[in-house]
Amino acid sequence: MPAEIDVLLNLVPVYPDRVAAHLTKHPDIAKQADDNGYSLVHAAASYGHIDLLRDVVTTHGANVDMVDADGETALYMAETVEVDQCLVEELGANHQHTNNDGLTARQRIEEEAEWPQLIVWLRGKEGLGPLEDVQIATQGNGLQNGNHTDSANSHSQNTSSSTTDIPVHVPGLEGQNITFSLIDSSGEPPSEADTELRQRIQQLADQDNFSSPETQEELRRLIVGAISDISAEANGSGGEPAAKRTR
Repeated sequence: MPAEIDVLLNLVPVYPDRVAAHLTKHPDIAKQADDNGYSLVHAAASYGHIDLLRDVVTTHGANVDMVDADGETALYMAETVEVDQCLVEELGANHQHTNNDGLTARQRIEEEAEWPQLIVWLRGKEGLGPLEDVQIATQGNGLQNGNHTDSANSHSQNTSSSTTDIPVHVPGLEGQNITFSLIDSSGEPPSEADTELRQRIQQLADQDNFSSPETQEELRRLIVGAISDISAEANGSGGEPAAKRTR
């Protein structure tokens, strides 16, 4: 028979309210973890259930910096800026914590070329340099983000490249002017897939509700999908999708 914590962890993705209700009668489970050190704090952060995350930590006293077998806290599991904000600014998670490989959450995400908005936000919390220093790219086509000052100058300075600059709203950094750029520095005509990606991103950018959570999430999926495809090609994996982060 599965341990009680294992049952609750399996319920988190779809039934967070049931987990919260169960914890009102059995609060000590909030501080438990499975055999891999994976806890309800990790799971709630991973699946974006902020109300459950607050409940587990604030109401039932779980340590927001509980570590799993890899030495990773819930901050390593987060996939949205809103979850990061809750963890760090509200619940007091340590964004400078390092895992068993000596990497902070931001460094691990940068290494895996995932969640570009999280990289921007975490760099801001660490007081790191200008956003143009942040780059998520591979050889040939790639994606990069940074402060966007003059689109015309940017295009004139990259006459051998094809670029599409898209403004992106990052919660918590409303004062920053941030863009993501699709870059083709190979000198070759863009492929059909590249053209379709540019067109889809441009369509999102042209929408009146571009800054809405739904549109931003769709943009994030497009960007992360493109990064995964590029990385797969660079690794010679024939375009197979990158493995999803183990939860």
